[in-house]
Amino acid sequence: MGRRDGAARSLWRELLPTAFLLTGDQVAAQHLVVRALSRGRPPTDHDTGVVALVRVHRRRWSSACAGRITGELPAPWWAAPADLADARDLATRLDALDRDERTAVVLRGHEQWDPERTTALLPHVDLDPLLQRLPADLPRRLDVLAGLCGTAALHDDAVVGAVRATSARRARRTVLGAVGVAAVVAAGVWMPSPAEQPTAEPTTGRPVAARPDPGGALAAAPRGPLAGDPDLLAAVRARLVADGGPGEGLRLLYGDDVLGVRVLLVAGPDGVQYWLTGPDGASPADLDVTGFGSGVLDETAMAVTVPGADGAVRLVVVAEEGTDLGARTGVDVDPSTGLVSQGWVDLPTTDGVAAAVLDRTWQRGLRVLADGPDDAPVELWPVPTGEPSWSLADAGPGAASRSGNLTASTYAYERALATIADATGWAPDRLQVSVLGATDVPTPSGGSDEVVAVAAVLPDGAVVTTTGSGYVRKTAGGFTSSWNDCGGSAYPAGTDPARVVVAATCLVPGSDGGGFDRTTVVFAPPGVDVELRTVDGAPVEVELDAGAGWSTYVGAQDLATATADGATYPVAGPAADALAY
Repeated sequence: MGRRDGAARSLWRELLPTAFLLTGDQVAAQHLVVRALSRGRPPTDHDTGVVALVRVHRRRWSSACAGRITGELPAPWWAAPADLADARDLATRLDALDRDERTAVVLRGHEQWDPERTTALLPHVDLDPLLQRLPADLPRRLDVLAGLCGTAALHDDAVVGAVRATSARRARRTVLGAVGVAAVVAAGVWMPSPAEQPTAEPTTGRPVAARPDPGGALAAAPRGPLAGDPDLLAAVRARLVADGGPGEGLRLLYGDDVLGVRVLLVAGPDGVQYWLTGPDGASPADLDVTGFGSGVLDETAMAVTVPGADGAVRLVVVAEEGTDLGARTGVDVDPSTGLVSQGWVDLPTTDGVAAAVLDRTWQRGLRVLADGPDDAPVELWPVPTGEPSWSLADAGPGAASRSGNLTASTYAYERALATIADATGWAPDRLQVSVLGATDVPTPSGGSDEVVAVAAVLPDGAVVTTTGSGYVRKTAGGFTSSWNDCGGSAYPAGTDPARVVVAATCLVPGSDGGGFDRTTVVFAPPGVDVELRTVDGAPVEVELDAGAGWSTYVGAQDLATATADGATYPVAGPAADALAY
């Protein structure tokens, strides 16, 4: 019996409950376990198995089951009615989280990962506020919920067979790529340093730590037709030195004119890499230089975005051979219905390199998923390059507000507008933007958080809104700031933003001085009365001043609708965010 077969037989039962908590679906949990056991190096124990589950779960394949307990939960004989009620309540709360938040909760509360390890894997999740929103007995409730995942439909031989089949399909996809790597490595081109003589070893007598060899995509030989041009290599070095970069220890990883832009990728010393980008055929002296990297010498993939002459964003990814690539491109709003769908682009590779023209004019907000042949899948944010077509600093002071305060602060306006640009892919200069409301919600410390709602008409006529809360405060060392997105909504073309009622459930500092309260903030045209309703249809009163106000309703679920002048509007929130992707 091979190592993979042995891992499948010994680990699937203990991994399945965790997979169920991650996916929220019995079938999706089974598929997740099979894929985690079939990829890369087989897990050796429960811990490495959980890591594989998480890596695979964060890929696009499971987006249809991104964390929602489906169907009626079973009632096993061993579970007390009170425990079942708690588990069902927790299932509802988990459904309100996005995928990474839900994953962090499962790892911290069920797998008992320490906070540092959880944050290292999910750096974009603010763990402490997230856990404060959930019951204090979270581990117990997660254990009960995990116990509701049945295993009767599976047995050892079925799991082993599924793992073998999935692993075999993946091996067929990567074997040709591995042969290609061997041929390319033999022709590797290193950028010579200005001095051809070898550097003498230091003679201080102090021990010198050996520098690890690069791995992953950094270990591959240069790719692209420009990689072997010696004149280009010398010009690249001169360009980096002129920009304040290093002149030694450089290695060209990729160079090509692709999709109307020139893209060069250079590996520098100490784990820093440089993208040189610009128009097709431009000399290195005329290229923009963007440095990135954090000392990691084993990257599965590196990605960059470049604005094209036509305004559309180009995405280029340089990855380890055999890596499957795809990109989350935000949300697409149907202008005829206002319905939202998730944007996704498959990225076919040639020699581990992928390039695509995206239906976006805004570089930020993209996420690339890279699933290497040996390592677990990773998610990365492409490096934006060139001068942005619109600067958030140009927003100007005091954007006029329809409801509530006369103006919104520049900080809140910028952050809300950036949320729309990131999600839709449209640069702000392509949008018709208006502030629908701004108000100040008091905090227990005696200060206040500003809540702002912004609407944007997209180029195709569809309308989106987003609401967020935050603050900027001066400190002795400068300033501190915070921003939380409350959620967004979408409407069909022809909707007049000036008449839209915005309602969103925001997290604001708790009235007891700790944790957070859920408060639904409302912005309506001044003079219009609004009635909120719960998911059960019960009315909730909200008093408006100049068209702005908030409810005192705090519950486990968001409010469902806001009604004004006979029209019904959605209430955005953690479980109903049209701009989440």
